[in-house]
Amino acid sequence: DNTFKDINTIAYQIDDEKITQENVRIYDNYNGIEYINKLFRYRFKHKYKKMILIRSGIILAVGVIGFIVLRGLTINPKPSELKILVSVFPIILLYFGIQIAIPESFNRFMFLNMDRYLMRQMIYTEKQTIKDTLNFRIKQNLKDNALQFLLLLLLIISWMFAAKLITTDLIIKAVVAVIIIYLYQSVKQLYMYMLLQPFTVGLESKNIVYSILNTFESLLFWAIIFLQIKLNFNIGLVALAICMIYTVVGYFLVLAKGDRTFNLRKS
Repeated sequence: DNTFKDINTIAYQIDDEKITQENVRIYDNYNGIEYINKLFRYRFKHKYKKMILIRSGIILAVGVIGFIVLRGLTINPKPSELKILVSVFPIILLYFGIQIAIPESFNRFMFLNMDRYLMRQMIYTEKQTIKDTLNFRIKQNLKDNALQFLLLLLLIISWMFAAKLITTDLIIKAVVAVIIIYLYQSVKQLYMYMLLQPFTVGLESKNIVYSILNTFESLLFWAIIFLQIKLNFNIGLVALAICMIYTVVGYFLVLAKGDRTFNLRKS
C-alpha cells in the first residue's frame, strides 16, 4: 500500500513488535463488530495506557504543586470576584478537559489501522453496525477517561481546600461540572469522527469543517471567559447546557446519519 509512504501516516502506523500477542482473554460476551473493536483495543492497549498514565502523572504533579502554592497564599476574594470565578470555572474546565481526554489522534490511529479496511465492507456502514460501533467506543472512551477526570476532580477539591474556599455548594458544583465535561469530552471527537469522517485513505487531507470545529472550540472557550466580565448571566451554566445537549443530540444524529457519513473519503 503506497499510502504508507505518506508522511501523514507515519505516527499512526502499527509497530508490530509492540502488538500484544497474548490470546488468553476470550471475549465471550462480544459478537461481530464489538468483538473486532474489543480485540483491536486489547492488541494495542499499550498506546492507550501509556497516554493515560502520562496525563494522569501530569495532573498529579500539577495538583501537588498547586496545592503547595495555594497553602502558602492568603486568598480572600470579594463576593463579586468569587461569583465571576464560579461562572467561568466550567469554561476553564472544558479547556483542560480537551488536554486530558483521549485525543483526536486515536481516531486517526483506528482509522488507519482498522476502520479504513472495514469501511470497504457494506455491512460496516449498516445502521445496526454503526450503533454497535458507537456504543462500544463510547463505553471504552468513558473507561479510558475515567482516571484522568477523577484525578482532575480531586485536584479541584484539594485546591479549594488549600485556598480555604471549600464549601458544600462549591463541591457539588465542581462534581456536576466535571461529570458533564467528562461525558462530553468522551464523546465529542467520536461524534465528529463518525459524522464527518475527515480522513482520506492515507490521511493526506481532512474535512475542512472538522479542522475548523476543533480549532474554533478552544478559541471560543477563552473568548467567553473575557466576555463574562461584561455579561450578566452565568455563562458557565450555558456552556454546561451546550455540552449536555451535544452529548445527547449527537448520539441520535450519529445513529440517524452514520450509515451515510461513516465511510471512506475519496478525496
